This record gives sequence, C-alpha cells and structure tokens, in this order.
Amino acid sequence: ITAITKANPCVVTSATHGLAVGTVVVFSGIVGMTELNDVAAIITAQDANTFTLGGIDSTNYTTYTSGGTATP
Repeated sequence: ITAITKANPCVVTSATHGLAVGTVVVFSGIVGMTELNDVAAIITAQDANTFTLGGIDSTNYTTYTSGGTATP
C-alpha cells in the first residue's frame, strides 16, 4: 500500500495488487490511518493499481502515512 484516500468510499493505492471486485481484505500494519488496521472490507471497484472499499468512509480518519498490507 502506497496511499489511502480520505474519502467516501475509501480508495487504496497498491501497485499491481491483483485483487478482484468481491474480494474481502483485512488490513494490518498501516501507519497513520490506523483506523483501518484489523478491519475487513469488500472490494467494490478496482483497476491495476487501486481498489475501492465498499462501506468504508475514511473522510474523518487520520491521514495515511506509510506501509500496510491488505490480505485476502
């Protein structure tokens, strides 16, 4: 993970992530936007380098700083 937006819905940037719409991912190791750590979310849209999290409004979360993984 290289970026996470403060938006509704939340969009995660992760180069060549290989994840598909409908996949449930669990986040860990995120620095900054720690509200996402240990959260499970479903991917509702994706392209080669980003994916959107259904039902996650990160507008008021702390700002993403670095790191983290999204594990299916």
